[in-house]
Amino acid sequence: MPDCTKPLRKSRQRGLSLIELMVSLAIGMAIVLLLTTLTIDFERQKRISVGSGGTGDAAAVAIGLMRTAIGSAGHSINFPNAIGCQFRLFREADNTAVVFDTTTALPSPPGLFPVFIGQGAAGASDMLTVASGNSRQFAETFLQTTHPGDNSGLITASSLGFFPPPLATPGRGDVVLLTQTQNGPCRIREVSGRSGSTLLNAAGSVRFNEPAGLGQVFNAGGPANGGAKLTNLGPNPSLQQFTVTNQRFMVADQFAGTNDVMFDHAITLQAQYGFFNATTSTTDWCDVRGGPGCAGATWAQLTAVRLALVLRSPNLDCTANSPTTLTWGSTDSPDGTAWTWGSFDVSALPNASCYRYQVVQSVVSVRNMIWSHTQ
Repeated sequence: MPDCTKPLRKSRQRGLSLIELMVSLAIGMAIVLLLTTLTIDFERQKRISVGSGGTGDAAAVAIGLMRTAIGSAGHSINFPNAIGCQFRLFREADNTAVVFDTTTALPSPPGLFPVFIGQGAAGASDMLTVASGNSRQFAETFLQTTHPGDNSGLITASSLGFFPPPLATPGRGDVVLLTQTQNGPCRIREVSGRSGSTLLNAAGSVRFNEPAGLGQVFNAGGPANGGAKLTNLGPNPSLQQFTVTNQRFMVADQFAGTNDVMFDHAITLQAQYGFFNATTSTTDWCDVRGGPGCAGATWAQLTAVRLALVLRSPNLDCTANSPTTLTWGSTDSPDGTAWTWGSFDVSALPNASCYRYQVVQSVVSVRNMIWSHTQ
């Protein structure tokens, strides 16, 4: 029998020592630090990936806009006297006259061209200017009597296919391009009414009719007799200009009087002409018509334009291995993409090595020029 008179002895209880607590705390902190680092790195990579994806989408939109514009380039203006004519456009909406002639500073075009590439100075971004009409009538005529250059009606051989509002578009009449001699003056007037074979072009509440008139005498008889030609550009012609300014991809339309920022983080836009070489049956590429690589080329031989748009991600991505200098070229590109002509140095940009870059390229056929005449 147990002795119930003796007190029960308690079993010995042992807790964690200070050393064990410190080791456990160190392990826990290491795990938390590891998880935090992984999370931060994951979020950084996610931001970079999302930023790169957004940059790629923006580039695709930009290239798509330029391809669409170039695809329509020269519609209704692909004849000799229109290409390079000294162009004056008046916008009634903002009471502004826009002039493109031989006194215009580059990169704006020195006249009216279906496609004109204004080369940026010292490797800066180029300006791509694309002009086109949208007439479905393909109507053209000539003056029966000489026009003095005022606001009087244009007495033509036939007004067939030239419509005032609302027959063209409600509130908008067809836009008429008047040309006379090659590289000579040309003017824009909007049809405000029609009386027989006379096209009225009154000023006031009309988009493109300058109150002072044409400001230029246009002769009768048509191009064959040194006279003026009238071409229907449709109710909504366009003169679009694409460029990169202050790292923004910009699209301006001189007819509409708009200048829109499409997206940021664009670095440069580069473009070149492609002229058909009849001797070699190949395409010669050059920055300037008649320049190195395509000497003697005429506008009638323009068959294509190639584009390169350089963009960068919106997020910093600095690492210990980031290069201090990035020079873009066909054999030296920091992320594996290649620009197939020329080179571009981004080292002068702030924190240039802390961004990811992307080059998007495209070659676009100039379809309407093949119907033009040799110049």
